[in-house]
Amino acid sequence: MDTIYEAIFGQAAVHECLTRGDRWYGMDDWFKPLSTKEQVLIDLISQHMIDSPSDITVHKVWKFQESKRLETFKVSGNLTFGMDLFDVIDLTDKSKVIMVSQKSGTPGSAKYKIKNNVIEFTPYFSFRIVDLSKETLTLHWILNIENKNVSVKGEVLEMKFVEMK
Repeated sequence: MDTIYEAIFGQAAVHECLTRGDRWYGMDDWFKPLSTKEQVLIDLISQHMIDSPSDITVHKVWKFQESKRLETFKVSGNLTFGMDLFDVIDLTDKSKVIMVSQKSGTPGSAKYKIKNNVIEFTPYFSFRIVDLSKETLTLHWILNIENKNVSVKGEVLEMKFVEMK
């Protein structure tokens, strides 16, 4: 066996990855390039950072710093889930958010509205604004999931962000 690929998938496996010199590309090189739509969103985030307001407002581009599970989080039933956090959240537009996945680095967008200090995305998923200053934002991630076997209702995670400049 010449490569890790062959060790994992066997010698009969067909190599679909390109070669670089005498080496195969590594897993980091296998990520897809951004689509045209994703590149437009990344460019929009960059422009929003340049045009960022200097006053205290949630309508800025925010960079994820840290998170912690809230002690008040209670689950009814057996529940195991993982959350793909996001590295960047752009709330510049007052009705459409752009989020960049922490894991894949790809952006996506969704509609939202702010009501009573809660950023609402869907009936199942929202953020409560806990603290806001000129350069920092603290949010609590709220889940509202009810199923016959399990239910999650309430604030799950605290996330801290800093203004992206």
